Amino acid sequence: MDNKKPQITLAICTCNRTGLLTKLLKSIQVSKPCDIANIEVLIVDNHKSHSAINVVQNMSDFKYSLHYISEERAGVPYARNTACEWCVSRSGEAIIFVDDDELVSEHWLASLIKYYLTEDEICVVQGRTDPIFEQKAHPSIPTDLFAKSKPDWETGKKLSVASTNNVIFSLAPIKKHGLLFDERLALTGGSDYEFFVRVNRLGYQIRWCKEALTYEFIAKTRASIFWLIARHFRYGCTRSLITLNELDYTSAVKLQFKLFIKSFKKLCLLLRDVDNYPFSLVRATLIKVEMLGLLAGLIGINFKEYSSRHK
Repeated sequence: MDNKKPQITLAICTCNRTGLLTKLLKSIQVSKPCDIANIEVLIVDNHKSHSAINVVQNMSDFKYSLHYISEERAGVPYARNTACEWCVSRSGEAIIFVDDDELVSEHWLASLIKYYLTEDEICVVQGRTDPIFEQKAHPSIPTDLFAKSKPDWETGKKLSVASTNNVIFSLAPIKKHGLLFDERLALTGGSDYEFFVRVNRLGYQIRWCKEALTYEFIAKTRASIFWLIARHFRYGCTRSLITLNELDYTSAVKLQFKLFIKSFKKLCLLLRDVDNYPFSLVRATLIKVEMLGLLAGLIGINFKEYSSRHK
């Protein structure tokens, strides 16, 4: 270990997906090595079966130091917090999260860390993630609805929020402010969105790096309008839930009403966009579903999208 280089943990939270986890680790193994930081890879097993230990044991020749810990409490915020606490305990400077259903590009790790280290004021760097489909979606569904980023954004763009599918961030918000992922969102999703909203409100900068590219595997069960409807309904529910956790009920309703009106205006524009049918109709449908989610969240409906994964 070079003490002059920053200590960075690459954390992978996984839940009973050994095949996908193996593919991810192999893609990291064959990617270009990153020699500008001391890298450790941490697998956080978020399932009671402890199946990921077998994957780790089969990676004896892995080029980075590979560690395994178990977090049996069901829900990815628990796993993320366990990873962050582990990294802090080892005097780490920053932590990287990547999802277990992704593959990394050849220069992903070096690009992500290099840009993170370019400016002292940068706290968070979000990388680009493109979808890879097991089975093509229906021709009426725009494939960009499955993407988690905008490919036309230029590196350096300032963002107001990030997600943990492909991100590096300084541990300063955790060490200085005690920030952690909200465990009340364990089975609903959205804890990363809520976490980075708070990071941004504290004045920390979030930037975009298009060169730090990963690929997300979209299973055929997800490449459908029904999955998108469920996902967008959850988006609405979770955003209302997060707002209710931050504000009193009256203020939360006022804020969500403004968002509702903004969504309604966008919906009207899409419905008039006959030149882009059926794509515009699909987008309009998802906006309507998300609007319903906003209303549902305000009356206490909590859509637990991830509950089945931990059974």
